Amino acid sequence: PPPPLACGFEVGDKVQYWSETKGRWIEALVEGFQERDGAIVYDLNCKKGTPADRVRPSPVASQERYQVGEDVEYWSASAGRWLQAKVLHMYEHIGRCELDVKQDAPLGRLRRLSSNPSAAGLSPWKGAAPGGAA
Repeated sequence: PPPPLACGFEVGDKVQYWSETKGRWIEALVEGFQERDGAIVYDLNCKKGTPADRVRPSPVASQERYQVGEDVEYWSASAGRWLQAKVLHMYEHIGRCELDVKQDAPLGRLRRLSSNPSAAGLSPWKGAAPGGAA
């Protein structure tokens, strides 16, 4: 399978996980996460204890509609964290947009701003305690 995007997810995020049994990526929702033996594992609605390296953002999430001028969060692989950003242009037909912090950004790496004010920190885990509590 293609490598997953290494990033932190919150409860409720739409993701895909690689199913060894089915040999394909499966759509799922994050219900929680925890640290186990020094690694993050996700509890998904269809699979508990999924290792982080088998979880990636869902292309379904890229179908989310954003408005020009909307404040969002963008997962920056180079920075290794979520960055606050503003949508400048939308190119929905190709699944991309232009942000004030990134040109040609894939919509699958965007999400709406967290309602949790403590989530604005540097951690991609959004300030949530191990175990998924926010």
